[in-house]
Amino acid sequence: QENGDVDAFLTLSAALAADFTPAEPPRCALPEGSSIDALIELASRHGRLLLESLAHIVQATGGEYTRGPRKAQHRIQQKAKSDYNDDLARVVDVERATGIFDSADDLSEAISVLRGNVRRKRILIRRCKDHFGHPFDTGYRDLQFNIELDGFVGELQLNLRRITEVKAKAHAAY
Repeated sequence: QENGDVDAFLTLSAALAADFTPAEPPRCALPEGSSIDALIELASRHGRLLLESLAHIVQATGGEYTRGPRKAQHRIQQKAKSDYNDDLARVVDVERATGIFDSADDLSEAISVLRGNVRRKRILIRRCKDHFGHPFDTGYRDLQFNIELDGFVGELQLNLRRITEVKAKAHAAY
């Protein structure tokens, strides 16, 4: 609470989820039945540019930007099978990054900048998962955005530093 208005932040995160929760999970612009190679090729063409544009937003609002590793092929296959009825194009975290903030106020500012970019049609948010208002069973919290650029959808997680300090333990349990 000392690092920002938590109630206002929770209201903001709930509004994001309400505004960006599609009826169907997002998918990359690939034909039905596309291969893992096609998804990785799309990620190779557009992932870097997408994540670089998001890095600017995170850093301009006082956050620390960390790019994650590309999701491994075997993990893409597992996720497509278990979550999306083998539709590989619905695996939208092949390229991913995290913005880490020291306060809810800074995180809220980053969200405002993201929304401004949506209004100006600079980015296209396909989905937002609000794990602050609806945390995992482990207690882990974050905001997960799926953002599209040129048919490719990647993931940006936004989080608070104190939560990321315990992420490894919570993720192992998840």
